[in-house]
Amino acid sequence: MDLALTEQPALVLMDMDMPVMSGFDAVAQLRRRGYSKPIFALTGHCEGPEAERALSSGCDALLAKPIHSDVLWNHVQTVLAQQDAGA
Repeated sequence: MDLALTEQPALVLMDMDMPVMSGFDAVAQLRRRGYSKPIFALTGHCEGPEAERALSSGCDALLAKPIHSDVLWNHVQTVLAQQDAGA
């Protein structure tokens, strides 16, 4: 979290199922602390309550695990192109 806040990467890939702090809590803290760039939730549950929880915690998109590299790359390129267009 500290790295995301100090370095301000173009986007964050957040595993929602982490052992020490859940991705939901981490995303909520990042948003509260001012990180405004896109956050992609990496989760095995892209439907139902967990998907809604990820979006309501501050994630911009959901990507299903296991994720294929071409799918990930397409999402990253799309977001970065949108950021460049808005700059």
